[in-house]
Amino acid sequence: QEAITDMYAKKLLQEGVVNEEWIQEEKINYEKICEEALREAKSDKRVLLNKDWLDSPWKGFFKKGYTPSLPVRPTGIPLDTLKHIGKVFSTPPGGDFKIHGGLRRILKARHDLMEKGYVDWAMGEALAFGSLLMEGVHVRPSGQDVE
Repeated sequence: QEAITDMYAKKLLQEGVVNEEWIQEEKINYEKICEEALREAKSDKRVLLNKDWLDSPWKGFFKKGYTPSLPVRPTGIPLDTLKHIGKVFSTPPGGDFKIHGGLRRILKARHDLMEKGYVDWAMGEALAFGSLLMEGVHVRPSGQDVE
């Protein structure tokens, strides 16, 4: 299958927006940008800004002389706590609550993951939210999945 960049280049050529020389120059420039980024990524240029974090900040992002003012708190929680949160997040409400079959399957899949000791992205979020809530931290989800 033809690359989208080649398809777009052909379209621009056909419409007379650019010429072949310009396209080749842009490809060469883009390749240089990618090669430079790869060299930078492979380099050992890392700036230790905080003993708890290993950062490689953007050039000029931090002011000269910047030092983090707050230490990073330990974030680990006991495995038993994670198992408890996982159990709660994979159990439907009790009583006469009628649960949709699709949701029942989702909760069972979460339960099965926890039984096997695995965590997917959604369960990881649930465990993170649950652990924060257990510590008394208010959690307000936001983003594309929140209306």
